[in-house]
Amino acid sequence: VAGALSAIIILFITLWIGRLFEDLPKAVLAAIIFVNLHGMMKQFLDIPALWRSNKVDMLIWVVTFIFTILFNPDMGLAASIGFSMLTVIFRTQLPTYSILGQVPDTDIYRPLEGYNQVKRVPGILIFRSSATLYFANAEMYQEALGEKSGIDITKFLSAKKKLENNAVDMEEVPEREEQKDIAIIEVEDEPDPSLPRAIVLDLSPVNFLDTVGVKALRSIQKDYGEIGIEVVLAGCQTGVVDNMQTGGFFNDKVTKACLFSSVHDAVLHCQSARTHSQDEAMCCEIPSTHL
Repeated sequence: VAGALSAIIILFITLWIGRLFEDLPKAVLAAIIFVNLHGMMKQFLDIPALWRSNKVDMLIWVVTFIFTILFNPDMGLAASIGFSMLTVIFRTQLPTYSILGQVPDTDIYRPLEGYNQVKRVPGILIFRSSATLYFANAEMYQEALGEKSGIDITKFLSAKKKLENNAVDMEEVPEREEQKDIAIIEVEDEPDPSLPRAIVLDLSPVNFLDTVGVKALRSIQKDYGEIGIEVVLAGCQTGVVDNMQTGGFFNDKVTKACLFSSVHDAVLHCQSARTHSQDEAMCCEIPSTHL
């Protein structure tokens, strides 16, 4: 509406009263133009404020200004909108990955790097990304989980596969070979005490999941499950659960029992499961004198 009114006034001046301005000095015309553009000129003061508050917004401002000068306003604004969308994509590709700890005696969990009072939950790794999970950062999500946890999942899976192959080879040794000087050592499949017993993925910042994101979560649960680490998901929104359902995340082995409404609920579940497994192990330790 403001643009339409301005256009009508300019049209009226051009057609009927423009000749009244013919005798005005150019300095007066320049002063009129400058007064009209005074508000636009004051917008340059936004650059220092944007630099202090958000450098990405400042960059968008400068790029929009340059595009508008090089092209016409319509093309410049269209190009600046495309540039701002690219900044969103780049920011989702470079999120902040954090390991969360618990504020003692509370249900509050915060990054270990930014808070002094939080403590790591024993035996449980809580991992969170600041951005949603989709095709552009799904691989980086898995790599960041390995780096933050200190678990080289590829190395562990390779070692596990090698042990399984050795066990198969040892079972296939003929009985006549057992009579020779061959010692067969049985290796118990005990969990590594240096590894966490469970991993909690905090998905509260995730707004949606595409097919690649669902596959990444499925791969994480499968790979870490093979080395004895339980993976549970916390803070999933309804739309995220629907994406997981349609993406084929759930099956006979992976049910919705791995979903928890909050990180604290997931931690309590992992702690109770660990206590239960320890009780079962103690019950199985029967003294040999009683046999």
